[in-house]
Amino acid sequence: MRLLVVEDDLVTGTLLKKVLSKEGFNVSHKTNGPDALEAIRSESYRIVLTDWMMPDMDGPTLCRRIRALELPYYVYIILLTAKDSKNDAVKGLESGADDYIIKPFDNHELMARIRAGRRLVELEDANIDARSKLARSEKLAAVGHLAAGVAHEINNPIGFINSNLNSLTDYMRDLEAMLVCYRKLTRRLDQSITEKQLHPDLPKMVKRSIALEDKYDIDFVLEDAHELVKDCTDGTHRIKAIVHEMRFFAHPETQTFEPHGLDGIIKKVVLQFEDQLPPEICIQFSAAPLPEVPCNAPHIEQALTNLIQNAVDAIDSQGQIAISAGRDNDTATVQITDNGRGIDAAHLSKVFDPFFTTKKIGQGVGLGLTTAQNIMKMHNGTIAVACQPDGGTSFTVRLPISQSD
Repeated sequence: MRLLVVEDDLVTGTLLKKVLSKEGFNVSHKTNGPDALEAIRSESYRIVLTDWMMPDMDGPTLCRRIRALELPYYVYIILLTAKDSKNDAVKGLESGADDYIIKPFDNHELMARIRAGRRLVELEDANIDARSKLARSEKLAAVGHLAAGVAHEINNPIGFINSNLNSLTDYMRDLEAMLVCYRKLTRRLDQSITEKQLHPDLPKMVKRSIALEDKYDIDFVLEDAHELVKDCTDGTHRIKAIVHEMRFFAHPETQTFEPHGLDGIIKKVVLQFEDQLPPEICIQFSAAPLPEVPCNAPHIEQALTNLIQNAVDAIDSQGQIAISAGRDNDTATVQITDNGRGIDAAHLSKVFDPFFTTKKIGQGVGLGLTTAQNIMKMHNGTIAVACQPDGGTSFTVRLPISQSD
């Protein structure tokens, strides 16, 4: 362990360096505070033994300067002083020192105090290492949970896209057989027209074409093919939305804000939902006159979409989502309230945590509310959540009406 002695008296400093080196410390010696501070900035000293009275910078000032440094580890500081009053001891400890020794000191006492400091530093290192391992473990657990959620979220649309493509492949074979039959029939008709004489095979070929249409149920094939293509398109859009959500979470975009009418943004999002919601779920929207809000409109749309989708998912069969907007002094507010099943009190503090979700695997990756909150933070806004007394959940969004540069 590296130890720094700060002592302007060369004899005392050399003696301390010799004694501490025998104890197994890697000891350096500086004769003034500024040099010591520079050494601490550039090198990893874990224990500092400093004299109180020194030119340029005294011991308490050096302590305060060390504590002001943003070091990734803790430095244990011991003051050496001839001052033996209680006030001096308090002053030294308040300056940031961990311990102090009164001169003249006993070598055994000095070593005992330094060993105590080493134990504390080692405990601090062990604590940091344990926290780091815990953070890595939690991160790996979060990544595993995310991977499972994303895999199921993407597997669902990929599954029916694959199934639909198999069906479309079968339809293509049927349509190909019909097309071959029709091409033969048209050529025979063309030959009959050219020769001005009905070919004897024509009636037979026409009947065969009709028979193939009945066999392959061409009307159903044409109708179902359109539905299959639509389902595939919806699936690719779902995958695209998941990827976009993941990319935004990992690397939030930053763009300049422009004034936009918040009520117009809300109406646009609500209209998109009204076109998709079942008749059992209705959305009611009311807004007081709102000023334009400086924002990134697509991001605000994304945040509101996530919040409304969360409300939709909370409604099991039928229910209502009430959206209101207004102004509170210099803040625009949007409240989204549903009468769904609500949020368990134990989960209320976790709803904005990345990857946290109470949905079944395959129904969400737990980034919708996190993304909404991140968007609000980018806009210097907030999101608050509350459970309704009669059931349901309410999310309140607050956005500043003006933004600083």
